[in-house]
Amino acid sequence: SRSISNRREMFAVIQLTSTNNKQENLSTIRSLVGKAAEDGAKMVFLPEAADFIGTSRDETHELAETLDGEFFSAMQELSSNLKLWISIGSMHRKPVPLAEDQRLH
Repeated sequence: SRSISNRREMFAVIQLTSTNNKQENLSTIRSLVGKAAEDGAKMVFLPEAADFIGTSRDETHELAETLDGEFFSAMQELSSNLKLWISIGSMHRKPVPLAEDQRLH
């Protein structure tokens, strides 16, 4: 026999104004996700470009990271430590050096 639970899971939608200061953005995200976890959220949604907003095309390319970079690693750690899911709206992912498509995603 199966039972249906009436328990509801909470999620959080976070809005922030990212800048080209990646450390400051990461600190803000950690704080807001931590608050959401304290309030009972089991899933947190971050906005597009949560990692940073570059001031120029060159700066954007310079600040982009691979998936093993600091930002994505920090999100994995935060998710694991707080035992919740984090959906990153988008982040600037540096392409693999030998990939045919060298656009940022």
